[in-house]
Amino acid sequence: MNLWFIISIFGSPELWLLFLFLLLVFYFALGNKLKHKKFVAVFLLVAFTSLLVSLGVVEVLKIGLNIPRPCVVCTPSVSTCNPYCESSPSFPSGHAATSAVVAASIYLIYRKRKYITSVFAFPVVVDFSRVFLGVHTYLDVIAGSLVALAISCIIWKIIKVREK
Repeated sequence: MNLWFIISIFGSPELWLLFLFLLLVFYFALGNKLKHKKFVAVFLLVAFTSLLVSLGVVEVLKIGLNIPRPCVVCTPSVSTCNPYCESSPSFPSGHAATSAVVAASIYLIYRKRKYITSVFAFPVVVDFSRVFLGVHTYLDVIAGSLVALAISCIIWKIIKVREK
């Protein structure tokens, strides 16, 4: 199995929606026993909201712009193809948006400057995996990341204003 494909899985929107859902179940199951309850609650709110809004914006852009992927989808009639290529439009990258939302949500809530490199290394590696698999261009992943970062910051600001 291709290492870039394995890394790419960690940017999958489905994986993170499942993880956030399980964290939500865990949060309600533990109730008052949870040590950092407010931190987890704010993380879930920021991450879920940012992820859903980002994925919505990404899908609208994909459908509206309809930019094809830089790869050939495998079909019975095509002999030279990319096994990782999807038939959906390319721009912007949903995997890049997802990994950027996760990193931004962690950073915006945790706010430890010394960890910023570690936190944001994750989406950069996921972005490179999408390019190295040949399913996106650099522009696709940069756009997906920027959309997600902007939306995460806006969601964070809205939540912080509502808390006051």
